Amino acid sequence: YGVDVVDDATSLALCATNEAGLRESYAALKKEDRKAMALLDLDEATRQGLEGPAQDAVLETSEWGFRIQDIVTPVLLWHGVDDESVPIKVAKYLEQELVRAPLTATIIEGESH
Repeated sequence: YGVDVVDDATSLALCATNEAGLRESYAALKKEDRKAMALLDLDEATRQGLEGPAQDAVLETSEWGFRIQDIVTPVLLWHGVDDESVPIKVAKYLEQELVRAPLTATIIEGESH
């Protein structure tokens, strides 16, 4: 994110910029069915505002107060092998570290973020 600590205001501003960039990128997709699906997905993700995605950014850069290894609730993990935003090694790491959680991991070839 380019800063040491991401606060709510910074995160919200970054989300607004990212949302605009995603919308422009999705609108340029050549496959009409993919374009429509991507734009509908973005519309739904932002329908109630950008506070949710902004909170994600704050959480991604903060200590959570627990270790991944201590999670005991069921976890569903979906990850696209071609994801350039979050490399596949992150999913593999989570699979390895979620030792106490019932885990269902779905790794999808040919899919991205």
